[in-house]
Amino acid sequence: METDDGRAIAIGATESEPTVGIVDYSRRETDDFGVTTVVPRDFARTMSVRVKVPSENVDQIQRDLASLRAKAALWVADDRFESLSFRGYFKEFSIDLAIPPVSFCTLTIEGLVEGGDFHDPGGDPAPANAVSSLRLLQPVTNIALRSSSVDEDDYPLWDDDANYDLGARVIRMHRIFESAADNNQGNEPIAAAGLWIDIGATNRWAMFDQALGSATEAAEAITVTLVALDPINAVALLDVTAHSVRVQAEGYDRTLSPTATPGMVAFLDLPDVIEAFTVTITGPGAVSVGTLLFGQLVGLGITEASPTAGITDYSRKETDDFGEVTVVERAWAKRMNVRALIATDALDVVAGRIARVRAIPSLWIGDEGRESVTIYGFFKDFSIAVGQNVSTLSLSVEGLSAAAKIAPLQVDPGDVSWGDIVDDDPAHPKPQDGATVGAPDGTAVGGTTASNVIAALLALGSVTDPDDIVGGALALIDRTKNHALALFEAQMLGEERKARWERLTHLDGKEITTRVRSEISERIDGDIAIVEMVNEIEAAATDGVAAAMAAISDEASVRASADAAETAQRELAVSLVQAHIDDAVIDLQAAILDEATTRADADSAETMQRELAISQLRSDVDGEIVDVMAAIGSEASTRATADEAEASAREALAASIASDLADVNAAIINEASVRASGDEAEATAREALAATLSGDIADVSAAVESEAIARAAEDGAIASDLSAVQTTVDGNTASVLMLMESVDGLSAQWGVRIVREGPGGAPVVSGVRLNDNGEESDFTVMADKFRVYSDSSGDRYEFGDGRQVIVGGSVMTISGRPFGSTDQFLEWTGPVVSDLSQCTEANAIKYVDVSGNARFNGSLSSGILKNEGTSTTVSPSAFIVVGPFQSMGAPINVNMSASFTREQTADAGTASISGAGGGTLALEWSSDGDNWTLLTTIGANETERLVVVDGDPTVRDTIKWTMAAAGTFAWTPGALSGVLIRLRWTAFSQPTINGTNMTFPVQTQRTSVIAVEQP
Repeated sequence: METDDGRAIAIGATESEPTVGIVDYSRRETDDFGVTTVVPRDFARTMSVRVKVPSENVDQIQRDLASLRAKAALWVADDRFESLSFRGYFKEFSIDLAIPPVSFCTLTIEGLVEGGDFHDPGGDPAPANAVSSLRLLQPVTNIALRSSSVDEDDYPLWDDDANYDLGARVIRMHRIFESAADNNQGNEPIAAAGLWIDIGATNRWAMFDQALGSATEAAEAITVTLVALDPINAVALLDVTAHSVRVQAEGYDRTLSPTATPGMVAFLDLPDVIEAFTVTITGPGAVSVGTLLFGQLVGLGITEASPTAGITDYSRKETDDFGEVTVVERAWAKRMNVRALIATDALDVVAGRIARVRAIPSLWIGDEGRESVTIYGFFKDFSIAVGQNVSTLSLSVEGLSAAAKIAPLQVDPGDVSWGDIVDDDPAHPKPQDGATVGAPDGTAVGGTTASNVIAALLALGSVTDPDDIVGGALALIDRTKNHALALFEAQMLGEERKARWERLTHLDGKEITTRVRSEISERIDGDIAIVEMVNEIEAAATDGVAAAMAAISDEASVRASADAAETAQRELAVSLVQAHIDDAVIDLQAAILDEATTRADADSAETMQRELAISQLRSDVDGEIVDVMAAIGSEASTRATADEAEASAREALAASIASDLADVNAAIINEASVRASGDEAEATAREALAATLSGDIADVSAAVESEAIARAAEDGAIASDLSAVQTTVDGNTASVLMLMESVDGLSAQWGVRIVREGPGGAPVVSGVRLNDNGEESDFTVMADKFRVYSDSSGDRYEFGDGRQVIVGGSVMTISGRPFGSTDQFLEWTGPVVSDLSQCTEANAIKYVDVSGNARFNGSLSSGILKNEGTSTTVSPSAFIVVGPFQSMGAPINVNMSASFTREQTADAGTASISGAGGGTLALEWSSDGDNWTLLTTIGANETERLVVVDGDPTVRDTIKWTMAAAGTFAWTPGALSGVLIRLRWTAFSQPTINGTNMTFPVQTQRTSVIAVEQP
């Protein structure tokens, strides 16, 4: 996370599968009648992520996040994706204090509002180069209607000079409006709210109004020609009542029929069209289409199993206290919930495609063959669980409901007079003629008249404002409080002055010398303005034996010119004590130095801070000098230019003791730096700990070092973590080095290396390494011996001296470099032995010797040998090959089977099948795959000839024809190796399928062979 002031906070390592989504601020409200109102607005990205953090960092993370509770920052869970790297606020967070040393922090981030400008790079987001089955038809509105066979003559065009009665209907801008008043003249229907009612689109334009319930209707045919000004690759028609629908464009001509009445027809295989295309809807009688959609068909991943579909029913079903049920039938809308798999690198593409249509009714296709999961409407919500390579989209879609047509107003030709109103309710009598609305003048209210009460309230409101009363009370409270504080501070000030002077001039009751200096200077040097300030405080005291001094110096300066500004501050605090005790001299010193500078000019800004704290003791006792020193130093600097930013921090802690006997030293160094430029970002952290002891007794040292680097640039990214520990005693050194590294998201390695060396000897190296170079992974172990043990059973695997040893229970298996009582074995299995020389032929269960001889102390037999294969290739020459396999010489039973099926539909009453069909298959074998020998043949005969005629002229005929073959062949080839068996079609024919407007045939074919050899 990075704040606006450039501060970067590393929260922890992102765990797998963070979740992303959006908060859509568009208003989509559906009333009790199923009418949906849409107000497009912006949206904000969201993500929920769980990170792993060291337990010792939990308190600091909580403080850091609490300080950002109302501040926008850049949150980065994975900088490869916009959906996981955006500016916003944390909505909530929780910390799971798990078993140390690891805890977990769960964060929910909500981004800043954005408009959603999204450039779709194209491509299918399905993983592993698959094809998306969950798809979205994004409507394109930049379409021109060139011609339509439907006339726009529903009602007369609106005339500015005409005078319209209540209920009259007119056409304005391709929509029908109904007058809501008499004498309605000169009022623009589109702008005159309350005077005109928008009934809906005209018959010609109803198919384009993006609403369900309205439809374009005509007798026998509807033909429209449109011009796509933006590319489209899909056309869909909803609520179609017709026999067939045809779409024609350059290089494309296809006719489909709806599967139901009314039903849906979708043309999802268009090439990109930026030109005229024609849609023709035909039928034997009246035809209609509710909605005609056209746009870009985009993929959203592979639909997982078991999507759910349902409806939302807006009908009212109410039961009163007496059990009476009232039912009011209203509209309904489809809905579905679906999950889909997407490639993780397409995360932003899928999120962008969905966010783009957040306030646009679109066609969501969960399965192309099922209308129940094909919905025209809006997504309700969505989220994406982000995996390493494959992510999961969860999507909820709500469809639009079919709005009922608005009936014309029923206007009573005559007015209702006052005298015709019946007075038949004594509880609510009819008012008398000329009655006023409200209380008449003079009505009593609280002992006076209503007019007097109103006048008094108006007078009070003009004199006293309630806000003034509240403000005056608050001011009085503040004045009282401030007066009490002033009295208290005046009393304390006198006492504090006395105490301060006593502290400055006395130490333990003894008077001391003091000096205080304070200077401030201001000057102009050319075009530079300079201000300097110096403050100094000193105090000293002595009693003739010991002396002490303390001083504090504080300096500050600022400089400013037209193109640069600088500040500097330096503070020094020193304490000194010298004492003489029995001819022993002891010096004690302590100092703190603090420096800080800042500088900014037209193209860069820099800061630097340095702090040093030192404590030292030096003693001289009988000529033996001992120095003891402890120090802390820290440095920090930042620098920013137009295209680069840097920050570094360094901290050092040291302690030492120097004497005639030995020197002892200990130190800790901690460094960190970050750097970012226009095309690169880098972060480095290094920590080193060391301890040494050298002297007359021994030379001993120990060290621990760790280094972490993260770098990201346009050409790649690298992250590494290196840790090392080392000890040295009298020239013998042993070290352990551990490395973790990730490069460009393509390769990674982890390893541990141990090095041991002594004076004059060659280093001894051992270690392990796990490496993935982006193409393959390998695990390497360098050791004299490699063992894997089971602590509970004692079973083990061991590799060393060129041999591998496996122990399981009471059995041991050894293989590798020659071994045994006379080094005669390459492989041996037998009882567990403590020395490999105890392996002999006599105690072996089985063995292989160095001459290639093998022995099994038991019988050797084989079981059933089975080889099989199946091909689903559809072809007159389809075949399946099984093998190569080895025959043990026993009889082989070969089972053969094959089938072919063809299915189509045709116009009602036109389908038929004539002629005959069949085929032949040959069973062959080969030992080389080139030369085949015929074993036998089987014939394929017709097994099904089906034509289904429903009798309803609107239901299409169904045609199905099937042929199949099956047989068994007993073969005894003898003992052979490399045997291949092939079953292939050598003859293939079909009958003639007849019909009008037949669909493309759906064909399935299966060729199978199974060879079984009994023992």
